[in-house]
Amino acid sequence: VGILLQKDPQTEVPTQADMHPVGTEATILRYLTTPDGGHHVVCRGERRFRVNEFIDGFPFLVARIEYLEPERSTAADASAPAAAPEIEARMIQLKERVAEILQLLPQAPAELAATAQAMTNPAQLADFVAGLMDLEAVQKQELLETIDLKARLDLVLERLARGGELSV
Repeated sequence: VGILLQKDPQTEVPTQADMHPVGTEATILRYLTTPDGGHHVVCRGERRFRVNEFIDGFPFLVARIEYLEPERSTAADASAPAAAPEIEARMIQLKERVAEILQLLPQAPAELAATAQAMTNPAQLADFVAGLMDLEAVQKQELLETIDLKARLDLVLERLARGGELSV
């Protein structure tokens, strides 16, 4: 399933113009109905996409998309060997910062810190930490639209430095 953020959550029947152009392909893990009658879907984001065009004729929004290529992050990548040390340094810094924050939160499960520390893919680490952060929807959208890995790591680190809290 593709997930896009509405620009205005108050819009009852969103159209193409009401949606952000970058979204996430997601796997639905669980569907929940709350005691008050609310409905929630628990999803796991898989990869980013950009909407090329919306297709008419369906009772829901359907779009042609292009997947946004994953970032190159290791020295073995021929496309950006010079970037690897910069990415690695930011990844280490992000892991340290997250560990410090999680130690200060008594309700944080130990598995969160262990998961962050075990991650070897900097793009996944940035997205994992961003998912834990207590950010406004537009701030999360900004992170989603930041495809450049170095810039995304910098943005997550900046949000944490500004007092971005982890919601666990």
